[in-house]
Amino acid sequence: KELRNPFNLVLGVMCLSTVVPLVVRVSLLYRQLFFIGRCSIEKMTYSLALHMFVEFNCWAPFRALYTWLAAILTLMRYRSLRSKGRWEASYPLVFISMTLLASFCGVAGIPLFLFQEIQYRPVDVICPVDTELFDSHMTIPLPGLSFSMVDNNCLV
Repeated sequence: KELRNPFNLVLGVMCLSTVVPLVVRVSLLYRQLFFIGRCSIEKMTYSLALHMFVEFNCWAPFRALYTWLAAILTLMRYRSLRSKGRWEASYPLVFISMTLLASFCGVAGIPLFLFQEIQYRPVDVICPVDTELFDSHMTIPLPGLSFSMVDNNCLV
């Protein structure tokens, strides 16, 4: 029961904010292991491109959340040590601060989703293999920069 306190709640959320993007990355690497060295059109599906898109875009918001939670935890610990144990963080303070930080980091990650899209690229550009095996007009889905969003001067 002594270990149940707001500080450990913040530590638990910090661990989760580290584990979630790693699980997404490991699952993507597991899927990519099946076609290492083989550039096949059947393996480069839209679902794999979507998985790559999510893996790329979820890393930054979760890392930002971890960094800001570490700063909040340090400040709360500092205040608690400075007051020599008379001040202890309350659960509502921790919940409100974590909710605000999670929403801020989630909103800060939205531009990543705006500037990324799943594009269809020619197979001869992506696969450095004999292009006679494939139709020259065949395309495969891959995530990339959205040129319409980048070229929009009003958005920038």
